[in-house]
Amino acid sequence: MYRDLPPLTALRAFEAVGRHGSVTRAGQELNVSYAAVSQQVKALEAWLGGVRLTRRLGRSIALSEAGERYYRRLGGAFREMEEATAELRLHEDSRPLEVATTPSFLARWLMPRLARFQARHPDVRLRLNPNRDLVDFDREPVDLAIRYGLGDWPGLLIEPLMGGRMMPICAPSIISPARPLKVPQDLAHHVLLHDTDTSEWAMWLERAGLAEVDLGRGPIHAGSAYVLEAAIQGLGVALGAVDMLKDDIAAGRLVVPFDTALNPDCAYYLVRPEGRPERPAARDFRHWLREEARLAVDEGLFYSPTLPISSP
Repeated sequence: MYRDLPPLTALRAFEAVGRHGSVTRAGQELNVSYAAVSQQVKALEAWLGGVRLTRRLGRSIALSEAGERYYRRLGGAFREMEEATAELRLHEDSRPLEVATTPSFLARWLMPRLARFQARHPDVRLRLNPNRDLVDFDREPVDLAIRYGLGDWPGLLIEPLMGGRMMPICAPSIISPARPLKVPQDLAHHVLLHDTDTSEWAMWLERAGLAEVDLGRGPIHAGSAYVLEAAIQGLGVALGAVDMLKDDIAAGRLVVPFDTALNPDCAYYLVRPEGRPERPAARDFRHWLREEARLAVDEGLFYSPTLPISSP
């Protein structure tokens, strides 16, 4: 419905004059000059058809009878807006901080480090959302998301965290003299494990010059965690983020048979919506996550991405 309302700037100026009983103090509150407040009040009077809202008392200004009636109604409306805003901000501040990320990143890298964040910010309630799908920030109550890719997501503020390589991984038990894995061509004799679809293997095989390998062989699992477990159990060869799996590799549960990585320009990114005010809890988590990422790079666990940061 169309609402026939005066300009909000003029209403704010008049309400401040009525509340303070002074144009000067109203200007100080609104951080504008005496003349600007007077001009806004006159504009409001003109919009109302020439109704006089103020009257002069010597060198000061008071509300007219009509202005008093109008101010009482406006004052109540502004107080309701103030209360509604405070209530909304209280609700938003108390809402858990929701962070969406891929299941493998959550389980293998983020979860072991969360105790350090909670120790630093014990009042922040976290809700972790393991999901491979891209977040629709306009429809979902997600504050931050961590994604793997080239960082080409328009309309978002993007911060690269650390580079990560996608390479073939498998249990050492599936390698034998009869079925070796010495060169990429040997994949033709092994089962390929797929995560959601076959696109990642298709890109890796193309990069390795093996586009002729049959992608139809091997099961498709609904999530990287299941693909990883299938690889550990010796059910086939998977593509995995090897920088996340160093513990499994060091323990001998997994091996990396080749050194060809998928898309070395890919990295893990922290993304958030552009144009939305950032909650204090989200800012705290973002700063902590960047510190942890820098520490992981300094320790040689990951390499530093070279792509530019698009946010402060």
